[in-house]
Amino acid sequence: MHQKRSFYKKDTMIGPDVIIEPNVIIASNVSIAKKCHIKSFCYLEACSIGENNIIGPFARIRPDTVTDKNVKLGNFVEVKKSSIGKGTKISHLSYIGDTLIGENANIGAGTITCNFDGYKKYKTKIGSGSFIGSNSFSSTIKHWEKHNYRGWFHNYRKHSQRQLKPIKSETGNKGGWS
Repeated sequence: MHQKRSFYKKDTMIGPDVIIEPNVIIASNVSIAKKCHIKSFCYLEACSIGENNIIGPFARIRPDTVTDKNVKLGNFVEVKKSSIGKGTKISHLSYIGDTLIGENANIGAGTITCNFDGYKKYKTKIGSGSFIGSNSFSSTIKHWEKHNYRGWFHNYRKHSQRQLKPIKSETGNKGGWS
């Protein structure tokens, strides 16, 4: 740990064989299990990081986030009030909030989970083995296990395992532009 260039509260719990690079801020109520690697410019607050995780660089882990073993939260990933299952990868440029992600899921770049419809907050659930493609938007949804979504715009209200219907945005050329 770079003690002169990283900051942590005295209630921080850090396991053995943890690497903490320079310019990391660890706020109150953080626990980091053994064999983790926290890369530069990360901010962790009121969270629990599981064994053998790789976090960052430039990741923000907000309160009530719990990660299992062998999780990767890469550069420019922000996670809030979520549970991330064993072996899951969220490699870059994503916001995951109020979400439960199963084991060995892969969350693509630019993925955003939005759980507020203007009246109530919901929990997004992404099943084990799921692949969520780049530039995906998930709202009040349950992704069933081992599903693949590739860059779709998702917006669901009521759903069941047999009635999962994504709303895909229209694409195409627009005339009259110079």
